[in-house]
Amino acid sequence: AMSGMLSMDQGKPVNQHLGVLIEDKRSGTAVMNIFPKVKISDEKSGTSRGLGILRCMPPNDHGAGPHFGNNLYLPDGTYTVTVTVGKETAVFRGVVVKAAGSGM
Repeated sequence: AMSGMLSMDQGKPVNQHLGVLIEDKRSGTAVMNIFPKVKISDEKSGTSRGLGILRCMPPNDHGAGPHFGNNLYLPDGTYTVTVTVGKETAVFRGVVVKAAGSGM
C-alpha cells in the first residue's frame, strides 16, 4: 500500500480504490492543482457521505493517469458518485460495486 493510503475506513478494512481524474476541457491535460470534492450516495438506502482525504496519485501500472484517489470501504451496492471541482459538478449514477472475487 502506498504511504498515506487508508487501510481502514468506517472501522472496516478497505475493499475499493476510488480514483478521480480531472482534465482541462480545452487541452485534455490532467489537472492536479485543484482538489475535487467527492460525495458517494447509496442509491438503495439514500445514505450519503463525503470522502475526506483524496491524495494526488501518480500514473500507475494499471493504466490510470495522474489522479486523486484513496482507498475506502464500500459494501456491495449501486451508488451515485458526485464530483465537484470549483464551480463544475459531474454526477455518475448507477455505479455498481461488487466485492473482488464475488464472480463479477
